[in-house]
Amino acid sequence: MNDETGYRRIAIGGPKRQKNLDRAAVDRTHRQVAADLYSGALRGTLHTLTPLHIGVGQIKPVDALVPPPANPENIRLAAAFFREDGKLCIPGSSLKGAFRHLYEAVTYSCLAQTHRDYRASDDLRSCYYRADTRQATAPLNLCPACRVFGAQGYMGQVSFRTAHLVSGTTRVEFAPQRWEPKIRPEHERTRKIYAHIPTGDDLMEPLEVVEAGAQFDFKMDFRSLEAVDLGVLLMLFGFDANAQLYPKLGGAKAHGFGAIEIADVALTVNRPEAYYLGGEPEPFNDEIQSLIDGARGSDDVYRDGWDEIVRILRMRPQGF
Repeated sequence: MNDETGYRRIAIGGPKRQKNLDRAAVDRTHRQVAADLYSGALRGTLHTLTPLHIGVGQIKPVDALVPPPANPENIRLAAAFFREDGKLCIPGSSLKGAFRHLYEAVTYSCLAQTHRDYRASDDLRSCYYRADTRQATAPLNLCPACRVFGAQGYMGQVSFRTAHLVSGTTRVEFAPQRWEPKIRPEHERTRKIYAHIPTGDDLMEPLEVVEAGAQFDFKMDFRSLEAVDLGVLLMLFGFDANAQLYPKLGGAKAHGFGAIEIADVALTVNRPEAYYLGGEPEPFNDEIQSLIDGARGSDDVYRDGWDEIVRILRMRPQGF
C-alpha cells in the first residue's frame, strides 16, 4: 500500500494475540530459566549501507564536532550525530525501537495509542502490566511484541547495548525537511514501513552522518525467550538465508538514509545449568536457520506482514 514518498503502509495483523490467557497457565517470564527457553547473547558487526544519522535534537556548529566531518567549508551548522563520552555511537534505545517496530509488523501485536482517539480500537489497544496489583498466580497477558520488548511496567526480555563506531568517517549530507508524521483516519489499522528509496525532494536540512561502509559493534542480550520469539528476531536481523532483509535506523529513513546490514554474527545461549552454575555459554550459530524456519512456519507470525516486510526491505540498497 503506497503512502507518501519513501513510505509504505502495510495492514495490521489483528486482533492482537495475548499468551497465557488461561488463568491456570504458568507465568514464564524473567523469573524462569527453563530447558525449552533461550537465554544468551547475539554479537555481530553493524555495517552502514547508506549514510546513517542518529540525532540528538540539536543543531551544532560544524567546526565544534569531534571528530570533524568531511564537509565543504561553507557549511556552518548541522544536526549533530549522537555521541557518548565524545564517541560516535548508536544508543541501544534506537536499535530496540527500530526492531520492535518490525517485530510488531510481523506478529499479532498491539498498536500504540498515540495522537488520535481512532487509534484506540479495543482489539489493538496497548498492553500494560501492573506488578504492584497483579497476583503471583495470575498469567501475564501481553502481546508478542510487548512480551519480548517490554510494555508499561514490564521491562521485556531483550536488551540492546550501545553500538560504538569501530571504523568509518563522518560528513555532512543534506536531507529534505523533516515534519511530524501525518496520521490520518484511514491509517488506523496500518503500520508505516520505510523503504530503500532516496527521494527527489529539495535537500534543505544539513545532517551529520556516518558514511556508508562504516562499522559499529552490535550486541543484544536476551533472557527466557521462546524459540519462536528468538526465531522472529533472527528473521528481522536479516539472517534468513531465504529472505535476507536490510533494516533501517535513525533519522531521514524516508529519504534513503539508515540502511544497515548485520554480519559476523556469534549467537550463544546459556543452558539452565550453565546459567545457574556460571558455566560457559554454548555457540549456537548452527541453529540459526532452524530457529528461523520454525518461527516462519508458526501461527504466531503474521505471514502477510512478513511478506510485505520482505518485499519492502529485501533489495540491497546501492547508496546515493
